[in-house]
Amino acid sequence: MGICICFDCRFPEYVRLMALEGAKVILVPAAFNMTTGPAHWEIMLRSRGMDNQCFIVATSDARDETSGYVS
Repeated sequence: MGICICFDCRFPEYVRLMALEGAKVILVPAAFNMTTGPAHWEIMLRSRGMDNQCFIVATSDARDETSGYVS
């Protein structure tokens, strides 16, 4: 298993290094905001999994519209 945060997934080399070290599952806790999240979240994570033939398990905060930061 490997672990990275949402920002790390923007760099394919980082996930690749984990896969080369034997990681079959990459865990990704994340907090994308409502601007970049819909544009990047799913396609980026699917790409990292396909690039490296591994599973990506990602989670994000529950949405709270009254919060100062909405993810």
